[in-house]
Amino acid sequence: GVLGRHGLDAGMMDQESQLDVRKALAELQDPGEVLRTQEHVERRTMELELLFAAMLGARLQVTRGDEAPTPQPSTLKSEHLFEASEWPIPSSGSSETPAHHLGDFCITSYAPKAFRALRTHFGISERAYSSSLAPDVLLMEEHVNAKAGELFAFTTDYRLVVRTLSRAQAELFISRLGPYTAHLLEHKFSLLQRCFGLYRVSSKHSAEPLFVAVMGNVFPADRPLHECHDAFAPRSGAGSPTGHDRHAGGERGGCTRLSRSLHIGEYKREMLLEQVAHDCRILERMDVIGYALVVGIHFTAPPPDKAEVRRPLCVVRCGPGEGPRGSRPHLAVERTAVLHQLFRHNEAVASSKVSRSGAGTQEVYFMGIVDIMTEYGLRKQLEHHLNGEQASEGVAGDGSASGNSAMAPMPDPISYSRRFQAYLSEHLD
Repeated sequence: GVLGRHGLDAGMMDQESQLDVRKALAELQDPGEVLRTQEHVERRTMELELLFAAMLGARLQVTRGDEAPTPQPSTLKSEHLFEASEWPIPSSGSSETPAHHLGDFCITSYAPKAFRALRTHFGISERAYSSSLAPDVLLMEEHVNAKAGELFAFTTDYRLVVRTLSRAQAELFISRLGPYTAHLLEHKFSLLQRCFGLYRVSSKHSAEPLFVAVMGNVFPADRPLHECHDAFAPRSGAGSPTGHDRHAGGERGGCTRLSRSLHIGEYKREMLLEQVAHDCRILERMDVIGYALVVGIHFTAPPPDKAEVRRPLCVVRCGPGEGPRGSRPHLAVERTAVLHQLFRHNEAVASSKVSRSGAGTQEVYFMGIVDIMTEYGLRKQLEHHLNGEQASEGVAGDGSASGNSAMAPMPDPISYSRRFQAYLSEHLD
């Protein structure tokens, strides 16, 4: 990247490289804008159309009858990680695909056999995966962060997360797919968020393709969460970062910084920290930073002041447009509802989750490590340099004097991993 070729001395950069740096810094400093879902849909219509197309294409690819036999985890080979299956899907239909209202598009499925092996390993049948990817309905939080290039939604059964990636994030993940896949196949109880599919979808109506990842949802649909927290590495050795580290919306809408202890007992504490250490080592190898542990807490006998903390969800539907077949589809936000209105809650305790009995109640923890696709590359190294200069000068991002530790440089992957594990260790007992 620009850093590797030129360092950060503007005098050593050519004009094109300086433009790259300015663009990267502008993206770093963009906090995004929190919008209501209706306004978000109106602004991001083309991207949402491609998101629905990706779900339809993924569903059709999974159900194709001519796919080669799926390799089981023990037979997964390195060449499976670099395969890509491209498939045009016309709106008029074909011998292999039904007619649809999304317009002509083309979908590329990356490493389809590798991701199918992961789905098999974690007990997700092809029928269940296909059923989750309903191509005409998505669930989105009532308020969405509209940072450029980011879309985040849930499948209609709330089991899967569908999110867009930048081209750089997609390329990073593909290049790191080998160690990621091997780690999940070796560590079935890994806390890393599980990716079950990676796709690229393009259309004549869009100048740029959309990269889409389908991932497992850390949180349950059948049980209310009475608290939701996230834990991530402080930017300095101690203390808590300020709010600019986590934007509103995204996959942790409603979560607050973990400041309380999780009561899991000494034995489970040791097991959990050991697994987190394994997970962090693979993230170090992948050169990833910025990840966080999200924790949703369900109380089996909640006090009166404890209610569902997750934001209401909007039902977004994609239907036929008013024009002839092949014209743009119609997107509509149909209704907004809290989770228990969309899904029946089951108050039975999930014994597979980390939990501990207390006085008259029990806490059940749902947790996972998310945001695992941020590379310590050009942008983060620029942020490291920029924030380091501002911290040393005692100047905040708006030019005012500040002693704010949030302006401390973003740590490198190894430092981030150590701080993350230390912070989590402090909050387990």
